[in-house]
Amino acid sequence: MNWRLQTALAGILGALGLWITFNPVTMVTAAGSVIPCLLLAAGAVQLISIAFRSRRLLRLIVVPAITGALFIYAGLSMKFGDPKTVGPVSLVVVLALVFFGSGAAKLFTGFSARRSRYFLYLVGSGAVSVLMGLVVLFNWQSVSNGLIGVFLGLETLADAVVMAALALRDRDGEVAMESLGLDPAAEAAKTEAKRAAAAATNAAEVAEIRAAIVAAEAKAAAAAATAAAALIAPPAAAPPAPLAPLDISPPPAPVAPTPAAAANPLPAPRKPPAKKAPPKPDPETLA
Repeated sequence: MNWRLQTALAGILGALGLWITFNPVTMVTAAGSVIPCLLLAAGAVQLISIAFRSRRLLRLIVVPAITGALFIYAGLSMKFGDPKTVGPVSLVVVLALVFFGSGAAKLFTGFSARRSRYFLYLVGSGAVSVLMGLVVLFNWQSVSNGLIGVFLGLETLADAVVMAALALRDRDGEVAMESLGLDPAAEAAKTEAKRAAAAATNAAEVAEIRAAIVAAEAKAAAAAATAAAALIAPPAAAPPAPLAPLDISPPPAPVAPTPAAAANPLPAPRKPPAKKAPPKPDPETLA
């Protein structure tokens, strides 16, 4: 069976165990009509399994034959007789024996897998079942229906834990390791160490890749800045200064002379004396 399916069944069984634990009286009341049918079905399965065995050796068929016969007897006794008894035996005693036998089987399974990582879960579930069986067996006359219901719920939870542990053993391949003489716990530790080393290696590789990406991005940004600087145009020349406005106003009108200025005109300006040319030298004197 697939370990995922086993785990799912364990979860369903655990949920049922919780419901029984918190509703013990309801479960015990309903069990009076359900348990006989379950016992008859279990006995029929045991006897039919004998018919389909390829090798019917006595040592192989004695246990299922006796178990099937007892289951059918108990089912018929509860169905057509007192539902609180199995023949001359009280139902409480039968449940105590069921708890004890289930716990013993769990302990046997747990101790046969000492090197399993789930050893404590198997042994712990078996110890709880054995303890409940002993409590009910030695106090069967004073055990109430409510306590029986609580014990049924706890037994169902213990069965769910064992089923989940066995499913996880199948997932981890512990049975195959044990058949090869390997220690499942040690192999699991090695696997975890390899997984941690692989995770560390992957983390280092991711860090290197990120550093390379950051360096490439920085290099690309520097190249882009250089290209942008080369493409920038030189600064434009300053605009020429504006020309002075052209004076197109009319010339000023001549000022008329006053009467005083007309009576006393200004003297005419004197001409500077003409410069006399220097005398020419006498040729005879020069001779």
